[in-house]
Amino acid sequence: MFTRPKILTCMLVGLIVSSPALVNAQVFTDDDFLAADYTTSGTGNTDIRFNVDYSNIDIFGDGFLTVNVPEAPNSSGGAATTGVFVSANNDSTVSGTESFSSVSPTLANVNVGAGTATPNFVMQVDVFNSTGPGIDTLGNGDPNDFDFTGTTNYSFVGINQTNTTVRIQELNAGATTGQGVALAITADTGAAEDYMPHYGGVGYRFRAGLGANTSGDGSNFRSGQADNPDLRTGLVGDVINEAWQGEAAAVGTFDFGTGVPENELNQFSGDSLYFSPDPTDSGSFLSDGSGVDRSYFAEAFPTHDDPLVVTANLASPQELLPNSFGTAGVVYNRWATHRAYYIDGVVTFTVEDSVAGVEVVIMEKEINDPSDPGADTVFDDTSDAGSVVLGFWDRFGGSIALSPEGANFAIYDNLSVTAASSGDAPTLAAAIAGFLPGATGDNGDENGDLFVDGTDFLLLQQADADLTAWGTNYGSSVATVASGAVPEPTSALLMTSLLLGLLAPRRASQRS
Repeated sequence: MFTRPKILTCMLVGLIVSSPALVNAQVFTDDDFLAADYTTSGTGNTDIRFNVDYSNIDIFGDGFLTVNVPEAPNSSGGAATTGVFVSANNDSTVSGTESFSSVSPTLANVNVGAGTATPNFVMQVDVFNSTGPGIDTLGNGDPNDFDFTGTTNYSFVGINQTNTTVRIQELNAGATTGQGVALAITADTGAAEDYMPHYGGVGYRFRAGLGANTSGDGSNFRSGQADNPDLRTGLVGDVINEAWQGEAAAVGTFDFGTGVPENELNQFSGDSLYFSPDPTDSGSFLSDGSGVDRSYFAEAFPTHDDPLVVTANLASPQELLPNSFGTAGVVYNRWATHRAYYIDGVVTFTVEDSVAGVEVVIMEKEINDPSDPGADTVFDDTSDAGSVVLGFWDRFGGSIALSPEGANFAIYDNLSVTAASSGDAPTLAAAIAGFLPGATGDNGDENGDLFVDGTDFLLLQQADADLTAWGTNYGSSVATVASGAVPEPTSALLMTSLLLGLLAPRRASQRS
């Protein structure tokens, strides 16, 4: 059974954000995953195994590929290693095509969101997202002999699903209504989008020049660029990227590399190849590229050397490569806890690595955006109530998902849905504050708590420091300051006068 910790902690590169205790009623919990409690959906060659003991799985039933996954982090008692196994494109006798498989608790078991008895909730599930590291074809350690199968496969976790026919990207394209919001995450970085949000069953990305916000044939994901440039994916990278592009416009020596800022910064935020400059290092602004780069996800999810869970009956001298050959930026080949918060129409996805124990904000997005009345956008088309979706997606179908060097699948365990309240979800603004321009330095945040408030005023006053930045940014978070959206100065000036008046007698007595 699932046990929710009383305090959620979000800590990323020195940043700690504590969210309130979640003590609300639990709506649903499952660590057995019986087929009778779920509906299934998918297309192509799929494999779904309910109530499977994932500590020992024979993938093909012939002993060729064996999987031994350790107990999930939130298991307690009972069948501790029982869950649901999902994969796609795993039949070596059929030419590879894009495909997916998914399971959803029946609406009789889970129906939460807007208009239901549980309008605000948090969904939590343990996810083992497996990707094969490849094989050393000669067994001699020569990197020229390493063979990697293209593995652009994703775990897929969604909420607010009312249609029992799930749509991913645009597969099962006829199922256009009742599709919720989901996040697809690859287990190996290097795809154009390692983190792909889905709204209304369609993969969504922000790209210049992709055309109007309409569904296409699967090769042209929905984009808000042409009809509304303010429509963003909700991913961390979009926010960081936009802030740095604005900064670059004001800094003549900023290094764009290829000259295309959206390709040089955090546009594809899951990939360690894409970065944001380090706001603590002035060298990040040098045109010769000598500055320090930072990648939000690579810092959150570094490479690791956990033991492989896959054993392949390969003829010598072929050997599976160890986990240390993986790439930073995603959680691969070990457990992570995924959470999707839906509170007052805002969806927040987080991932907590089972070893690091840090809850990392991936995206935050309001669906059915009231600020865009009457517009038929991808967010307006997204269902705001329903059940949960747990799936696996082979995005391109160019490889066999379960070949020895592939071994791509997802295992889910310890699913729960719990009522939530305003303030329960960690915030995107706090999570990315240290990655934005202006995150450090003269912004008025003297004590480093990411907010410009009266405490900072007292510290600055006691140090006889300049109060200009504090007066400009009073009442703002550091993330808001970095984005350029600061409050009107009137309130700050009034507060300055008030605090100066309060402090004057105290300072006089100190001088005596």
